Amino acid sequence: MHYKFNKIVTYLGALSLTIFFSACNSGSSGGESSQTPIAQQTVSQTSMAYNTESIPENSGQSVDIAVSPDGKYLYSTVYSSDESYNISYYKINPSDGTLSYVNNLSPNEKAIGIAITPDGKHAYTTQIALSDDGDSASAYITWYNINTSDGSLAYAGKLKVEYVTRGIAISPDGTHLYVTTDAGLKWYDINLSNSSLTYRGSLDIQVPPVVIKIAPDGAHAYSITNKAAEQFDPYGSISYISWYNVNPSTGDLTYSGMVQLGNSKFYPTSGGIAISADNAHVYIDGAATYIDFWTHMLKYKLYVLDYSINSTDGSLNDSPTELSTNSWECYMLVGLATSPDGKYLYVVPAPQTISIKILPLK
Repeated sequence: MHYKFNKIVTYLGALSLTIFFSACNSGSSGGESSQTPIAQQTVSQTSMAYNTESIPENSGQSVDIAVSPDGKYLYSTVYSSDESYNISYYKINPSDGTLSYVNNLSPNEKAIGIAITPDGKHAYTTQIALSDDGDSASAYITWYNINTSDGSLAYAGKLKVEYVTRGIAISPDGTHLYVTTDAGLKWYDINLSNSSLTYRGSLDIQVPPVVIKIAPDGAHAYSITNKAAEQFDPYGSISYISWYNVNPSTGDLTYSGMVQLGNSKFYPTSGGIAISADNAHVYIDGAATYIDFWTHMLKYKLYVLDYSINSTDGSLNDSPTELSTNSWECYMLVGLATSPDGKYLYVVPAPQTISIKILPLK
């Protein structure tokens, strides 16, 4: 990965991802020096029914993904090898969930997070513009009109904000928009007539979350925070899933609870979050670092975890089901999205320039 992208990741409060990218690119930092680059590996996954759809070679690394409410298109913010960003979109095959590349749009700023309105007519993205020296940034929330007949995007407007944004989510009724920032969570009212945004409220959080999603019933929001590990164990970070009550009339958030991932010897770094269409499950993905007992080397473990949602208060159980276990080396998962029919979970690998994973759920 390039220097500027690493600086962007740092700005976004996900320093742990930068650590993963650096380790993968260097082939050292405790990893195996003879490791084959991901792009040259042939990975065999037998424990899960993964389908992989190739993405055009020059499209680069997917950062975040969202699926249209009708299940016809998947949208992805993409970082390219030439340090440019685009928003790519793909046609979804209804029979097996596989993807076919359609086209992309190059925004003026670097698009990071993406969310689609429940009517499928608009896409909102968090965007960032870095100065030439990479030491300062301007941030925006930008929105696009979606042509529902072919999935194409057309710029519609943007709002400059005074804080760096990353994750983004929209309420099921389409009236509120939420973003994760370097200062915590902030939310806006959406003007349904012209898609413009009006600031409404915020929730300061000491360790800012990196992603946020709203449950399909609109009653709760879920976010992920990655906190650097303690000094005595510098090999990873500690991730938390927090949930919030959503005021049904104002959209305001109130903190409700959280669960911690991992333990003192297993610190997962979570990258993405998705919620099942039936409002019963929260999925998260990411990777964990650990020291191999025999080699004393830094290793990486991939995971996709399934948390059951308590239908009464929105809380999560602290014993999730692990949907994915494998031995891929030097690999990270950074984004998730579910299909509206609940059949598929789309998973974004990183650093990776060739595929989006598809995990059948039913």
